[in-house]
Amino acid sequence: MHFDTSSELISYAVKTKENASYFYREAARHASDDKSRELLEELAREELEHRDLFAGLDPEKGLLKLPKVLLDRKLSDSFVEVLFYPGMSFVEILMFAIKQGEYACRLYLDLANSASGTVATMLANFAEAERQRRICLEEYFHLKVDSDL
Repeated sequence: MHFDTSSELISYAVKTKENASYFYREAARHASDDKSRELLEELAREELEHRDLFAGLDPEKGLLKLPKVLLDRKLSDSFVEVLFYPGMSFVEILMFAIKQGEYACRLYLDLANSASGTVATMLANFAEAERQRRICLEEYFHLKVDSDL
């Protein structure tokens, strides 16, 4: 995958976020319980928020204004790959979303390492946005799931 301009990269990132939101909305239709459905709907909304963040980027600067996040617990390092299937449990859905954030971060970092200039900066920023989202999901997992185990 290669991007010649920062505008191409922004278009790709926006489309990726739209696809992810669609996926989570469709998955919510097949959720096994209300808690899982609500989580999937929230994930769909967050993807659209990221889409809007990426779409609003200045192609000349490529910098995102990201908030500070919590400590990175790196829980995803201990998760096995989770493939989505209809009727997943709440915990499985959360693990799936966390792993997807990890994969997206890794993809953007790999692309940033092979790019230069503004495109490389934007890719690194996209990776950081995905990392921060993963950290927030991991914190939620820690507070809501780990404490119940």
